[in-house]
Amino acid sequence: MKPDYYKILGLQPGATAGEIKRSYRKLALKYHPDHNPHDADAEEKFKWVAEAYQVLNDPQQRTAYEREFFEQYQDVLREVRNQKERLFYAPANDVLGDFFRGFYGQPQGAAKPRGRQGEDLRYNLKISFADAALGADIEVKIPYQKECTVCHGSGAKSGSSAHVCPQCRGNGRVTSRPGSLEVYRICRACGGKGVVETSPCGKCNGRGTVDSRRSLTVPVPPGVETGTRLRVRGQGTAGYFGGQAGDLVVVIQVEPHPLLKRDGLNIRCEVPVPVFTVLLGGSIAIPTLEGSEVIKISQGTETDAEIKLSGRGVVSSQQKKRGDLIVQLRIELPKKLSRRDKVLLTAFVRQHDPSRYSASSQFMKLLKTR
Repeated sequence: MKPDYYKILGLQPGATAGEIKRSYRKLALKYHPDHNPHDADAEEKFKWVAEAYQVLNDPQQRTAYEREFFEQYQDVLREVRNQKERLFYAPANDVLGDFFRGFYGQPQGAAKPRGRQGEDLRYNLKISFADAALGADIEVKIPYQKECTVCHGSGAKSGSSAHVCPQCRGNGRVTSRPGSLEVYRICRACGGKGVVETSPCGKCNGRGTVDSRRSLTVPVPPGVETGTRLRVRGQGTAGYFGGQAGDLVVVIQVEPHPLLKRDGLNIRCEVPVPVFTVLLGGSIAIPTLEGSEVIKISQGTETDAEIKLSGRGVVSSQQKKRGDLIVQLRIELPKKLSRRDKVLLTAFVRQHDPSRYSASSQFMKLLKTR
């Protein structure tokens, strides 16, 4: 069963590729989760808009979709003619009718509402630079609405009756029509349950759910970046009337590292090195994803020289490999010298052979020829 992707994008069948793209960009911007935080309805609209564009923007998928949608269900679809846009209706007792009631609103004379899936929860998770690069199992405490144990999600006191909500007609959502696009929101009259109780449950006050918190371990794969979305199935808000629970959408925010910078799968770091350590050779401490580490540098290493530690960068969960840690050396000169330092350096310079500086010697030769 396929939804009416043209209607979702506010278009007519036969729309051009340019019209499809323009409509998608407009609606994606309007319903993007980043512009509508904590708005489950907007996030659901964004999913439908993205799915519709993916199908209609691909010529092969679009042809297959139109053949399946307009031909396969012609025995249950009744086209309303003499209208500017094409609307489709289906009998109330079939699968296709169930879909249209869920997306476009429920028709008059709706029957008793059936189980409905709970809403998705969004959780913004801050993780360290190292956890993002290497992956980690992170425990979080999630505030959520769980099914009331007294009324089992119905919202009604034991023995009391309930009737279909007159505002949403049992659908749990109300529909508005800005232009040619139909938009639905959670019904405020019944709180999205689709029914109104004559005597509400004393524990949940008729909501069917109660506030709670739970600990949950989120497996963060290696290589994630800020904005990555992880979906944990069945960990959202409890469903209504035995319906399936929603999902938990975890949005990753990677905290910056004070010394390390990411470059694809590689990690880069600039390390200042005292000039005398470079002159004599020695050891320096560097940061890594696993903590600080000491490495050796050779005598005479030049500034901006790079030292590569293979396989010490970001782990790729897809390519099954790991990047490198690239350390760039910055030679640092002392700002001040003591009197004793100056005496020793002066004596050193007087007996020092300038020809040992290969770059300076070559520069002077070229300068003399000009």
